[in-house]
Amino acid sequence: LLPLFFVPKILTFKVKLKLNRQKQDGIEFFREEAGLRVFYVGPDPGQNDIQPEDIIVKVAKHKLKGIGDEEQKRIWEKSKFNGAVLTVERKNDEKTMKEAIEKANMDNEMTTFHVAALRCVSSCFALLSRITQSATISGNNETRKRFRDSVEAAHAA
Repeated sequence: LLPLFFVPKILTFKVKLKLNRQKQDGIEFFREEAGLRVFYVGPDPGQNDIQPEDIIVKVAKHKLKGIGDEEQKRIWEKSKFNGAVLTVERKNDEKTMKEAIEKANMDNEMTTFHVAALRCVSSCFALLSRITQSATISGNNETRKRFRDSVEAAHAA
């Protein structure tokens, strides 16, 4: 089973923008410091991977996060084209996270993410154990050497 704390709270992903024949994207958004916050996605041309409350933080190679409204507007108009790559952030609320975990557990597949997360936790527990051991025998040079070696080994894994 995949614990809840392994799932990121903000998902960042890339999608390709679709434009209709009139070169419209069908996305309505508010400009804010975090980027372009989507509040509506129309059916024409339809943006399958973008939902209301998503934040578009980058279009092509241009960042939209942390810049002013007029600059965001200028970049969006200049950079939007059919197939433009958008970087999108989505808040991964608890319900969404639980659904993702249940699906992952139901699929019973070990994805690259799961394996990496499990290795990380395993390394952290080993490291914490060694730190605790080292703290109790802090004056011993041999213990320090073993600790340093184990940290290097955990890092290499």
